[in-house]
Amino acid sequence: MSRLHHILLFPLLFVSGALFAQEETERQDTLAAAVKESSRFIRLGGGGYTVQETALRSQVTPMGDPDVIKFTQFLPGVSSGSDGGSAVYVRGGNIGNSRITLDGVPVYGSSHLLGFTQAIPLSVCSDAGISLGGFSPAYGNFTSAHIAMTTSREIPSRLKSHVSGSLFLLGGDISVPDKSGRLSFIGSLRGSPAGVAAPLLLRGCKVFSGALEDASGTVYDAFGKVNWRIGNKNHLSISSFYSTDSYYFAYRQAKGTFSWNNWISQLRHEGQWGRWTVQNSLSWNRFLSDQTLLQELSALNTFAVESSVKEATFSSSGTVGLGKKTNLLLGVNGQVSSFLPGAKYDLESGDRPSVSESAFSEKSRPSVLTTLFSQINGNLFRWLTFRAGGRVNNYRYFPEEPEKAESFFVPEFDVAASIGLSRGLSIELSADYRSQFFHQLEGLPMGWSLDLMVPSSRDLPYETAFQWTAGLSYRAENLSLSADVYDKGMDNLVYYRNAVNLFSPSLSGWKSDVVIGSGTSRGIEFLAEYQRKEWSLRLAYTYSNSTRLFAELNGGEPFPSQFDRPHILNATGSCLLLSRPGFNIRLNAFFTYQSGHCETVSVGSFTPWLLKEQEADPVEWYSGKNNYRMPAYIRMDFGCTVSWEKNRHPMSLNAGVYNLLNRHNPVSLVYDAEDMCWKQIYIFPLFPSVRFTAEF
Repeated sequence: MSRLHHILLFPLLFVSGALFAQEETERQDTLAAAVKESSRFIRLGGGGYTVQETALRSQVTPMGDPDVIKFTQFLPGVSSGSDGGSAVYVRGGNIGNSRITLDGVPVYGSSHLLGFTQAIPLSVCSDAGISLGGFSPAYGNFTSAHIAMTTSREIPSRLKSHVSGSLFLLGGDISVPDKSGRLSFIGSLRGSPAGVAAPLLLRGCKVFSGALEDASGTVYDAFGKVNWRIGNKNHLSISSFYSTDSYYFAYRQAKGTFSWNNWISQLRHEGQWGRWTVQNSLSWNRFLSDQTLLQELSALNTFAVESSVKEATFSSSGTVGLGKKTNLLLGVNGQVSSFLPGAKYDLESGDRPSVSESAFSEKSRPSVLTTLFSQINGNLFRWLTFRAGGRVNNYRYFPEEPEKAESFFVPEFDVAASIGLSRGLSIELSADYRSQFFHQLEGLPMGWSLDLMVPSSRDLPYETAFQWTAGLSYRAENLSLSADVYDKGMDNLVYYRNAVNLFSPSLSGWKSDVVIGSGTSRGIEFLAEYQRKEWSLRLAYTYSNSTRLFAELNGGEPFPSQFDRPHILNATGSCLLLSRPGFNIRLNAFFTYQSGHCETVSVGSFTPWLLKEQEADPVEWYSGKNNYRMPAYIRMDFGCTVSWEKNRHPMSLNAGVYNLLNRHNPVSLVYDAEDMCWKQIYIFPLFPSVRFTAEF
């Protein structure tokens, strides 16, 4: 691994340089309600889960704010990336194969604070749901999972506001109705004080025997939405979401800037048209990412990675009842996208002329995706619940020469069924064939938005995945049990061989470093939940095996994917310690055991001999790709939530400890040339947190 690879960890220390000296916060109530989905479909297909208020309230996270993406990491079938990060690898897929949406619009840069918390403010969300299988055909362009967040449609009866504060995020939101009760405005604003605190936090932070000389950052997000209830059958809304992260650091002869932002705007209509329930939307989506490194060695060298996605989308769908127990969904979706995956470098070397190269010539690459979809679901014979849907895609990609436009006709399907065996006990089956029309060239697996987004083309074919799931499910009043087995095959996966050298001259020719291959993942998943008002317990376990196969890598032999974790055990518990009118104390705990992820390390070296018996430099020898499994990841969190009311204003104080065992869980390996050995890097030791919220 190159030293430049690890320079990327320095901005991380801007947030976590406090890793050794700084505090953080814990989670709290965010969702106004659980997912309002018919209960008969919550588990249909062995992979649908709702996000509960109590679960989010009990989370202890590094950055403090509640996080739906991290909630996903607690579920069976999901492998996490780095310690405390938001990266998720679902059933053997890559991080870019999971889709996160806000009111149905993709959020490509979904994280704040270098991947340690999500960019979407949950205080404005009413619903959240996660699907790992048995997908809805209304959403596409992904192959692994769908994390859906929906903002509130509420027309409140009075003005409401909510404020929250932690050491890393401060924010507030407001809901304002008009006098007619048909119009309201929802607004949210959050910002991070980390930019002010960074110089103090990092002054004493030592990394690779040197200290960061300077660091700063700007992190904030804003959301606004106008809801308009038109009569009793129609609802119109217009919304906009913006988030930005920007960081600067200086280390020895290197200076770097990292920034990315989202801008999403949407006009949405929901209502009744005769017997049909209809949804129509227009949206504009822009994601920008820019990382630049300047090195002052014998000359000034500039390396930059730029990636952007711009999308305009139209969607229209309608649902109609076909009797008392069956309904039909029909819809159309049109999406025009523009991708700019750019990388460039400039080398200035004194008397010699400077060298400057850039990939893609800084020109965007447009594509058009048109989709027709349908779905039928219902009940038969009182013991069979089913859902069957399909998508027909027409994907067109436009290279530099428009006359050479490429067109692809791609069908997809999703089917799921639940067969009732007895009261509360059922067999659940699902099968999904999915396609994705862009690739994400993954860099560091930290959950950061540092990766190049590349459109599919004839040279880089669209990714596909087929998975089937079969399982048993049991539900009683307070108890829920499920056991699933799945098998998944993935084709046209891309692998970026030069990811560890993110800033290097070779990046400008990234196309030559991309190889195409396949992957498989198989596993068994278990989930048990018991919930009462006084206490709750959730236990999730996954046993799985995920591999990759690339003809150009590892001698053409299969190798484990980087985040193949054979064993993942998660346990969460919550207990109501004290309950009085207007005053509650709740304790919560979380424990996880995960097999270590895989890294590629040399197992030895040899010294080749040149002509005239001259000895050359030692050459490292690698036994295979991802040939070393890191130590197991073990972590325990503990938290306490105190909630009370003052003058009818609910308030809460959350205090917790992340990594109570103070275990140094390694996230990466560094080769120390001086000591001639590999060294492990960890991020979070024992980490205190505190968070205060109030509603008015």
